[in-house]
This record gives sequence, structure tokens and C-alpha cells, in this order.
Amino acid sequence: MDDKKCSNLYALLKIESGTEDYRYFHEIQRADLLRIAENDYDPSSYDAFFLVPAERHQLLLKYNRAAIGVLTFDKIDGHKAVLRGIAIKEEFRNCGHGRALIEAARDYAADRGVTQLCVNANVDKTPFYRRLFFIETEWSHAEATLMSGEGAPVQMVLHL
Repeated sequence: MDDKKCSNLYALLKIESGTEDYRYFHEIQRADLLRIAENDYDPSSYDAFFLVPAERHQLLLKYNRAAIGVLTFDKIDGHKAVLRGIAIKEEFRNCGHGRALIEAARDYAADRGVTQLCVNANVDKTPFYRRLFFIETEWSHAEATLMSGEGAPVQMVLHL
């Protein structure tokens, strides 16, 4: 498949509260990331939750104009950002869309002067991030401490 042709089918959009894209973002986050019932999900509580102070960008990935993925981009200092809440809708998984989402986020970060892109990866997802050139390294001792213990995520960094 031609990467140039395929990349034109994707759009990574910063969502605004109250829009249709805002609804899509939160539906994917609720159903495909958190896997919780609609009655148990309050978008405003997720919009306002921060582990550390950050400039927050909620991003929606569209493929052929269909909303298929989400992530939260938290710029935590002038040159470092954290990707959080990364999810692709279940019916679109294992088709390369996760890679497209991270690559689009990488470009989004570079456009904003970010040189270090960080994730807290589930242990079973570390091979995926390694294939995208993330390396295992502690990027925030405070976050590592908050999430320590059995099943704790692995901190990974991509240098842009």
C-alpha cells in the first residue's frame, strides 16, 4: 500500500468541547479505552484529570472521515509531551491505524516544538512502541512512583 496515498486518508484533529468530534472522542475513550458503561462515564471528569500540570490537547484520529481513534496530548514543559489515553476503536484494530495515530501525534508534537514524546505503556504494548522507536526510560519519577506496583506501566520516550 502506498504510504503517501494512505496518509491522505487520515486526519488528526484537536477537538473542542460541545462539538460532534468531542462526542466521538469521548465515546471512543469510554467504550474502547476504558470499557465502561455510559452511565459510569462523565466526560468532564476525564477532561479535567491531570497527573501533572499540562497544556492539554484532546486529539481525534479520523480515517476516511470516520472517527477511529483518540489520544490525549499533554505538553508538560516546553519540549516534553505525554501521550495518554491512546485507543483505536475495536473494529479498526490490527490494521495499522495505531501506528498512524502515533505517527500523526509525533508530527503534531514536532509542529509544537516538542523534542521528547513520552508514554506510560502497558507491558504488553511495549513491543508496539519499540517498533515506533520509543525506548524504555524513566521520564518522570513522580508518575513512575504514582503508578508503581504489579502491572505498572513502562515509561518510554521517543526523541524527535
